[in-house]
Amino acid sequence: MFLELTTDEQLREWLPKLVGIERHYEIHLGTGDDVDIIAAQVDAGHDSTLTREETTASVHYLWWPFTTEQAEKLANGPAESCAPIRPTSEVTELTDINRASLSADLL
Repeated sequence: MFLELTTDEQLREWLPKLVGIERHYEIHLGTGDDVDIIAAQVDAGHDSTLTREETTASVHYLWWPFTTEQAEKLANGPAESCAPIRPTSEVTELTDINRASLSADLL
C-alpha cells in the first residue's frame, strides 16, 4: 500500500493521523449478508519499521490470506478495498479489470 502525499504539509498532517492503517486495511467480497471480510496482514519483514506511535510510513507491505473459495468469489465480484480507519474511511470498488488481474495471481 502506497500513501501518495506529495507535499511536506500533507506528510505532516496525514502520517500522524494514519498510524496503524496497515492493520485496518480489508478486502470485502460479495454483498449484503454474504460478505467475506479479509483483513490485511503486515509483511513480517517490514512490520516493526513501518509504524511508530506518533507517525506511520508512506509505504506498507501487506498481503491477504485468500482461501480458494474467496479467490473464486473475488473473480466473480463484486469486491471492495476498504480502509475503515478514522479520521477518514475509504472504500474503493474493484473493477472487473482489477478483479481479473488479482484473481489471475490467486487461482
